[in-house]
Amino acid sequence: LDALVFDATAGLSADALGAASGALRGGGVLLLILPAAKNPPDSLFLHRFRQQLQRAAVPFLGPDTAVSSWPVPRDRPPPDPTGDPCLTEDQRDAVQAVRDLAEGRAAPVLVITADRGRGKTAALGIAAARLMTASRPDGEGVHIGVAAPRLSALGPLFERARGLLPPVAVHEPGRLRLGASTLQYVPPDGVPDPVPDLMLVDEAAGIPMQW
Repeated sequence: LDALVFDATAGLSADALGAASGALRGGGVLLLILPAAKNPPDSLFLHRFRQQLQRAAVPFLGPDTAVSSWPVPRDRPPPDPTGDPCLTEDQRDAVQAVRDLAEGRAAPVLVITADRGRGKTAALGIAAARLMTASRPDGEGVHIGVAAPRLSALGPLFERARGLLPPVAVHEPGRLRLGASTLQYVPPDGVPDPVPDLMLVDEAAGIPMQW
């Protein structure tokens, strides 16, 4: 997204705000609508949140604030002429690490950690698309499973992968197919079919440990 309006007048969920802000492009604008401040505050969380925003020099627009005093949004970074879909060096490193894992050039387990909004889910989608389009010596496709607490959480991953695949790729709910290669959602309590060559787990903190 280039701009996001987040209405928190009925209550602010930190998890929802963190997840939503991760959909913004670099240089995008987030407009957060908060309820009017009260003295004494009716919510200590919101009071503390406002203080932190002010310390971070986040501009506030109130009844007496002139819109012209708002800062001009930063320009979006220019597109990479090489066609590289990664937006940061960290994301590029993550994509390469997933490919090294899948192609047997690294240890069989990889853990990726970063703050919300740093592009972890998109990196998995980019890596999956590159693996699906890469030619294999045996001529067979690659089967990639991806688990998450719920399918809706993987929308950005599937959209990122779909956007990098050729138009002939077949898109179904929770599944992408390109020739013999597949990218398929696996519920936490489900059994992958076919057995994946690579298993990705997104939002792992939301999946029960016994899985």
